[in-house]
Amino acid sequence: MLYYGTGRKTEAENMRFVEEILDYLELWEHRHTTVSTLPLGVQRRVDLARSLALEPDVLLLDEAMSGLTFDEKYDMIRFLTDLHEEEGLTLVMIEHDLEVVTAVSERMIVMQKGGVIARGPPEEVTNDPEVARVYTGVE
Repeated sequence: MLYYGTGRKTEAENMRFVEEILDYLELWEHRHTTVSTLPLGVQRRVDLARSLALEPDVLLLDEAMSGLTFDEKYDMIRFLTDLHEEEGLTLVMIEHDLEVVTAVSERMIVMQKGGVIARGPPEEVTNDPEVARVYTGVE
């Protein structure tokens, strides 16, 4: 993983920061591997590491779980939840996997055809009859 720093830290501080990210996302063993040769779930963690290297206040995730196995999704949920709870990072997710959204979110918005059909805590939104209809296709 290449990282050129933010200019606000010394090279040693930048290296420690990168090492912390790699360790946190369980990527240390892959640090010298070409990303395109890694499994998809590991590639997504590398994507997350690249984003975290910029030290954002808000992280936008667009279909970050798409194509991942159950175990890979679980790992990403664990990392994202920890980042929010421990680091205070705000997450904005665009995601079709309702289980993922409910596992990570404090609040959610469900949209269909550009309009909002439900918003609120996951417990409320997932019990909304319109949300059930949209996700199952059953009237």
